[in-house]
Amino acid sequence: MTDRKVIDEFVAFLAANGRPGLVVTDHPEDHKDGEIDALAGDLAIEHTSIDTLKHQRRDSDWFVRLIADLEQDAPKPSYLLWLFIREAHVRRPQRWEALRDAIRAWLRSRAADALPDGDHPIEMPGFLHSPSVADLPAAVPRTGRAGGPGA
Repeated sequence: MTDRKVIDEFVAFLAANGRPGLVVTDHPEDHKDGEIDALAGDLAIEHTSIDTLKHQRRDSDWFVRLIADLEQDAPKPSYLLWLFIREAHVRRPQRWEALRDAIRAWLRSRAADALPDGDHPIEMPGFLHSPSVADLPAAVPRTGRAGGPGA
């Protein structure tokens, strides 16, 4: 959801809950950098977000670098496939391309097609390996049904 959409939804909520007729009348930041995001009635609105986890923005950015374009260039399975990657594998410094290529190759191999429904730990080249199955780099819950694992 874009910042503007968040603000519009917030103002709509206020309008429906005690501030009837309230609408966004201007977006001063569109006219000058660094200005507030919106004006609505007698309100000046500045949208920001607060990290709920330590280093959330940084780690999210790193994760996006890791998975960049995978959805567009990997084959689409006929079942629901979730790939969970341990946080330790989304740490700097990383060679994002090598890790992304390992995920892409695994997806393109269609290895998940042979897996029965359920959770499956998998190993991929480039990811740190651990002797404990619980610490493998990724787990793949897969289900042939709509919904999520266990649905």
